[in-house]
Amino acid sequence: MVNHDYVYAVDRDFGPFFLKVCSYFPFNAKLYVNGHEYAKRQLARQEIAFAALDNGILSWPIPSACKRSDRFVTALARA
Repeated sequence: MVNHDYVYAVDRDFGPFFLKVCSYFPFNAKLYVNGHEYAKRQLARQEIAFAALDNGILSWPIPSACKRSDRFVTALARA
């Protein structure tokens, strides 16, 4: 059995996230972020109106604005 420590925080750009760290060597860590929350925060930052769901976006007037955010989140997930 392995114990894990969790750190919960809120980032201005990514929104809520948590870091999961193994308490034993080699101290592996995983960062969990929500891509939908990131996209919503980027739309709000660009002052683009959108209809938000709990964990997603229902509609927005400029689809290309979300595609830019989605490409970034996809690239981040692959890294």
